[in-house]
Amino acid sequence: MPTKQVPSRLADAVSGEEGLGPNPITGPFAVLAPFVPGARARLSIFDVRGRRVAVVEGPSRSRLVWEGTDRAGNRVGPGIYFYHLEIGRLREEGKVVMIR
Repeated sequence: MPTKQVPSRLADAVSGEEGLGPNPITGPFAVLAPFVPGARARLSIFDVRGRRVAVVEGPSRSRLVWEGTDRAGNRVGPGIYFYHLEIGRLREEGKVVMIR
């Protein structure tokens, strides 16, 4: 009998219109970090080579916004980027497509 996949709490919390998006992007990309008592949220953005491009941090239950820039504030080029969201023990990963 096939097993039913149960989505994680974090995947549920960041999905949907209010939580994640837009994707593809031409500018900012936002993630709504769910509330985890005593935890901070960290959104890391990586390029296809695995290099960390940017990091956005804030309290849980906040909206983390990547402005489409690298750590030096330069606009990144078009392409595929990967995000990694950590809030306490919760983890979520996905990809973001930047178009210009």
